[in-house]
Amino acid sequence: LRDLSLSQTGVSDLTPLASLGGLTDLYLDDTRASDLTPLQGLSRLTTLDLHSTRVSDLTPLQGLIGLKKLFLFETLVSDLTPLQGLSGLTTLYLDNTRVSDLTPLQGLSGLHTIYVGKGQAIDVPPQLEKAIRRY
Repeated sequence: LRDLSLSQTGVSDLTPLASLGGLTDLYLDDTRASDLTPLQGLSRLTTLDLHSTRVSDLTPLQGLIGLKKLFLFETLVSDLTPLQGLSGLTTLYLDNTRVSDLTPLQGLSGLHTIYVGKGQAIDVPPQLEKAIRRY
């Protein structure tokens, strides 16, 4: 199993996903998911969609260095520090989050697109200015 969509389901417990080490694309958008701990061993993930979830803590994602696309819009996320080592990250969706500082991402040279809300007050390091897309 490489691709799994649980979008728009009532799922909240992600524990059964921990054994799916071959997953590359996981869509959990519009679910009741909040604890990402079961995902920490899914090292093959390249796309993770968490938009419109109850997620606030990204710490379990810090070892997912193959992650390329991460959808976090409309979540409770405020701290991006756990993402600072995700060297493969290319695209990040942050609109309608509590994120106010992109400094933890400044070392991610492959990060070329960061979506933020038009009115979202956010500190952007000079290295990331070109990556910002407001809509």
